[in-house]
Amino acid sequence: LCNSDENVYILIFSVTIWCIFDTDHFNYNFPQDGTDLFKNIKWGEKYPLAFPLWFGPFLAFLNIHHPEYVKTILASTGNGLLVSQGQKWFLHRRLLTPGFHYDILKHYVTLMAESARAMLDKWEVYADQDEPFELFNHVSLMTLDSIMQCAFSCRSNCQTESGINSYIQAVYELSYLINLRSRTFPYHSDIIFYLSPHGYRFRKACKIAHEHTEEVIKQRKEALKNERELGAEQKKRNLDFLDILLCATDEDQQGLSDEDIRAEVDTFMFEGHDTTASGISWIFYALAGHPEHQEKCRAEVIFQTFYFINIAMRFFPPILFSPTIYTCALTFNLNV
Repeated sequence: LCNSDENVYILIFSVTIWCIFDTDHFNYNFPQDGTDLFKNIKWGEKYPLAFPLWFGPFLAFLNIHHPEYVKTILASTGNGLLVSQGQKWFLHRRLLTPGFHYDILKHYVTLMAESARAMLDKWEVYADQDEPFELFNHVSLMTLDSIMQCAFSCRSNCQTESGINSYIQAVYELSYLINLRSRTFPYHSDIIFYLSPHGYRFRKACKIAHEHTEEVIKQRKEALKNERELGAEQKKRNLDFLDILLCATDEDQQGLSDEDIRAEVDTFMFEGHDTTASGISWIFYALAGHPEHQEKCRAEVIFQTFYFINIAMRFFPPILFSPTIYTCALTFNLNV
């Protein structure tokens, strides 16, 4: 897969895939100092098709970044909608697609605007101080607030009460611990992570998050327990993502299990707010570096802003990688 004359050894990856082991890529952990992603860029330039990244002597990740290789992966993938496989993935996608129809989403513009306004009100304080500040945390709370209101009809006031809301604290604790575990070689062992202090914190945060989700689902089920009450809810407010999860059925009138619903809620909450916040933050970064485009966006909001967002997402995608585990052989197109 890779061409280099320096520190190259050939060994078997799994039982079917041959790959190259470059000793430059041997890591016990990635330092969280903001420089680790630059190493991946350097290796990507050095190896234009793919490269393996080793955590210790036994755990390897095969990083694939050439478009032709990525096609092979995307064509073969298929528990939350983000990581579900096979028939389960297709069933969940078919059941959930109606929840993202334009006629459903357009009703939430007002709620999204309210969340954005709450964030901007906090920024007014910083505007008078003439000092830089980290905006990602603010944007992250704004996107979390938007998702909780639009998807679950839950007003958490997380933008002003994030420090005292146990569920919000659990969400951020889990996000931090998942990132920490992915970067730390010993923590890729389930036993070591389970016995570690971070593993204890992870289980504690999971318990809080799951209990909150289960309580929200329980309360909503009671509100939607028959068609008459569903009609009353529809008149009182717009159906949200949770309503659709609870009411969705296939051609055999089979819906999602409680476990499936909780998995989808957790996936939507964790993956949705963080990636959206990352994307918005990078858009702000791109705008700050190109003041001439700021003026264009102000002058023509719809077309220019949409165009700039698309360009910014190409340069700064909020999802840098999508990990996948394979238990069978894959054949990559080598004619690239």
